[in-house]
Amino acid sequence: MIDIETANTVRFIKQLNDAGIKMNVVRADLSHMLSSAMFNGIFEVVAHDLPREEARGYIKQVQDFFSAGWDKLLGLPTDWQKSLK
Repeated sequence: MIDIETANTVRFIKQLNDAGIKMNVVRADLSHMLSSAMFNGIFEVVAHDLPREEARGYIKQVQDFFSAGWDKLLGLPTDWQKSLK
């Protein structure tokens, strides 16, 4: 799953560059490490046997955290998603 996430990150960066949204360069090994950290965080819901609804909220917070981190790391403007519409 980590390799799939890493490959999708590379594809995402290429698509944004192709759409004219320039961003910072991110090394593949850093992308791999961050993907690994994200999945480890998500899998904590299993390790801690969280109830389903609590797990959903936890995973949403992990997603929000990593999304904000990626936006910052890539140097994306706050409104970058509007550029794709």
